[in-house]
Amino acid sequence: MSSEIVAGTQAEENHSHERGSDSYDNTSPECPDQGREFHGICSEEPDDPCNKQDMEAPSKVPCYEELEARLGFFERRFEELQAKVNEGLSEHEGSLSQIHDEMSRMSGQEEFRQLRRDFDIFSKRLRRIVRAEDSLSAETLDAAKVPPDVLEITYAKTLNDLYASMLNIFGDRESSQIVEDTRDKVRQFSAGVDFFRFENGVFLVKGLSDAVSSKLVSIKQIHATYIELFKILSQAVPNYSSQDFRSFVETGSREYTVQKVVSHERSIERISSQLSGLAEELTNLTENMQFMAELQNNQLEDAKLYSKGIEGIQDQIKSIAKAVNLHTKALRKLGKDIEETRSQALTAPGAPMQAPLQDMALIAESLSLKANRDEMMLISEAIGSFREEVNETLANMQQQIQRSSEDAEKARLAHADILKVREDLEQLRSAPTDGTNRVQDCPPDTVQDAVEGIYADAFSPGHIEQVIIEELSGGPVTLKQLEGQIGSMCAPIGADELSAIVDRMEQSQLLVSFKKGRYTYFTLRELANV
Repeated sequence: MSSEIVAGTQAEENHSHERGSDSYDNTSPECPDQGREFHGICSEEPDDPCNKQDMEAPSKVPCYEELEARLGFFERRFEELQAKVNEGLSEHEGSLSQIHDEMSRMSGQEEFRQLRRDFDIFSKRLRRIVRAEDSLSAETLDAAKVPPDVLEITYAKTLNDLYASMLNIFGDRESSQIVEDTRDKVRQFSAGVDFFRFENGVFLVKGLSDAVSSKLVSIKQIHATYIELFKILSQAVPNYSSQDFRSFVETGSREYTVQKVVSHERSIERISSQLSGLAEELTNLTENMQFMAELQNNQLEDAKLYSKGIEGIQDQIKSIAKAVNLHTKALRKLGKDIEETRSQALTAPGAPMQAPLQDMALIAESLSLKANRDEMMLISEAIGSFREEVNETLANMQQQIQRSSEDAEKARLAHADILKVREDLEQLRSAPTDGTNRVQDCPPDTVQDAVEGIYADAFSPGHIEQVIIEELSGGPVTLKQLEGQIGSMCAPIGADELSAIVDRMEQSQLLVSFKKGRYTYFTLRELANV
């Protein structure tokens, strides 16, 4: 192909050379008018034939020179053009051959037939979609079927689009005045105009969704108000061509979907960041509640042991009281016998005094063997003091049992609160993202307040007293050691607060203190008695 083009260009070049020689021959003296016409020297023929000959001689020389110059110029241009053509052919020769090979490898009509079939199928589908769209556009849109949130966006977009066209005709001030007058006019015969706010040159539709959900207004009523407002405003812009309301609804639906997706993503990120901290707090509370449950079980076991000990003490008191009563009865009987013997001795004659004397000796011997009255008084006082101590111990143990029951009730309530917090966390994890407001059912502040309340109830003064008793059961400790142990187990506590709690427990005779060197040690009263 390139050889044919080169041959054609060479033939054209030879032909042009031939034409150049012919034209050069034609400019011979046989054609004197051609030189004169080309240069425009002679416009009229001279009257004198001599002058004519004189003028023809010099006019032929510039005509030949001009033609030779032009011929040289065209030859140079043709050579440059031929060089560029040859260069372009040499550059594109490879691509032309490749295209030729690909075209030769292509199967004649099969691919074009397949493309034709695909195009026919696509055309049928496209026509079907167009018919469906036309039928859908022919139907009237029911505003009651559109969600209120989407209607808010749609109303705002259509009214703002109309206001933008109004600004092209009127100024800002005049357009704002037209809008306010229109709102006042519509307010006279239609309700719900206040939902269509106009602030700073922008229409805002707010509160419509809440009002519809609470059934304060109906969508049909609001849509009728919107139609009246749009109709009166459009009268100020006669040439306004608005889009279809259905297209605005579709656009508003997309915007609403995007807004909800973004808001839900942010809510999920915020909740996810809070879940880790809440999970840690829940783990700590669970561990603390397990410790409290173990401590409560230990206290219940101790209370059972105390109750058994109290029952034994009560049995001993009953046996001692029974023995004292028997001893008192014996003493009374002995006193009566002595009185009877004395009365008999006074009334009897002097001869038989030996037998009563012997009886008196026996009675004195028996009385010496018995406890005298002073010893009985001492025993009675000891029993009374012992009874008072037992009553005080019983009262203290009763208080401890009551306090333990209160702590058990607090532990049960705390366990219930922990279960509720765990359920709230599960609800937060499984919060849906379908546009509902379930993400806001459990605010982070409410969960935090509940956790803090549980934490405060778990570490009340009664709980600290139980921890102190648990620590002192292992042996005497100082106040500083007790403060460190309580801080590591429960929560940090001040020295003043701990000292007040220890003093109160010491006044209740739950523990005692003693000096050892320059340190003061505290221990349980039962261990101190041992």
